[in-house]
Formats: sequence, C-alpha cells, structure tokens
Amino acid sequence: MRLHAGQFAMRRFEETIVQDYEVDSLGHMNVHFHEMRAHEAAVTLLKGFGVDAERIAAQGGKLTHDDMFNRYHREQFSGARLAVQGGVADANEDGVKLYLEVLNTEKDEIASTFIWGYQQINARTRAPIHLQPETVAACKAARIEIPAH
Repeated sequence: MRLHAGQFAMRRFEETIVQDYEVDSLGHMNVHFHEMRAHEAAVTLLKGFGVDAERIAAQGGKLTHDDMFNRYHREQFSGARLAVQGGVADANEDGVKLYLEVLNTEKDEIASTFIWGYQQINARTRAPIHLQPETVAACKAARIEIPAH
C-alpha cells in the first residue's frame, strides 16, 4: 500500500471499481467520476473533524470551496480498482485545506490528485465564519504533507 510520509499517514477510503457508465466516448473514466470519488472522501474526512455541511446549513451557513486544484495523472479504464486516500494539508480559523488522491490499487499508481480548500460562510451575507479553535487544533494534529508529484 502506497502511503506518503508526513506527520501522519494518509487515511484510506473505500475502494471502488470503475463502472462502464463512468467511461466516456474516449474509452476512459470521465474526470467527473474522479472528482466524485474525491468529493465523497472529502465529506467523510471533514465530518470527522466536525465540519459538516448539513449542520452548517442548518445554522444558516454554507461550506464552500475557496481554492481548488485538480490534476489528472493517468487514464483509468472500466474495471480498474480505485481508492481515495488523503488528509488535512493545513487548517486555520479561516478554513481547511485537504489533499486527496485517487489511486489505482492494482497498479499502485496515482490516477488523480486534488488540493481543495474549504471555508464556512454565512449563506445570506457570504461573510466568513471562523472554524472553532478545537476543530483547527484537531485538523492540525492530523496534518499530512502534500507529496511532490
């Protein structure tokens, strides 16, 4: 299993298999499905630190991206076994930055990488809502290093 060195190892999320419907007319998995897998992992990871979009919305807020970097390294084909792994790259009162990678587990190769920043805002005014200090502390304690690719 490929894990990068950092203060903590990356968390591994559910393994999936590329389905025929995820393959586009060019014969490889559409980028939407890379992003979908990363998004599902991000939601799970953030909820683990108490950053829950549904709870934030119920309190009049919204969880939004404030930064996004996506890189697609290798094409994936129907039947490929993929897993997402990642963790918190940084956190402060303004938000959380995650690093996620979609990994072809059979080839032990990175399929795609994502660096996504999240912030909480007031849904009506769009003013920033700071993260709780205990949330920031928990995120920083589990921080991983973004690997060089």
